[in-house]
Amino acid sequence: MTTPALQLFAAYNLVAGAAMALVAASPFAGRLCALFTLIQPEAAGADGPTLRWIAGLAGGVWAGWGAMMLGLTRGRSPAWALRAGLLVWFTLDGLASVANGAALNVGVNLGLLVPGLVLLRGAR
Repeated sequence: MTTPALQLFAAYNLVAGAAMALVAASPFAGRLCALFTLIQPEAAGADGPTLRWIAGLAGGVWAGWGAMMLGLTRGRSPAWALRAGLLVWFTLDGLASVANGAALNVGVNLGLLVPGLVLLRGAR
């Protein structure tokens, strides 16, 4: 049994992670990362592509975790929640990677996504 507060927490993680991943391609990425990590934007290389790529990666993972938690708090099976988390992570991380010039990361992510989905294929 879950509480509405736990569902809200899961939804917050999904939305905050998605926002971080999607904003990673914008000129505001450094400022957003500084907000989330409490790092001085200038010290983190606020306008650098590496920071934006890392923000996209972290946001994708964060949103995937939120999607998985939200599925579990809504009564979905663990396998369903894992699939949802993997797909959200892959989609957001891939979009941010391509937007920041790191399209090769999508291939690396496929190497993680496909085995995960294959292992979950028969699970309910």
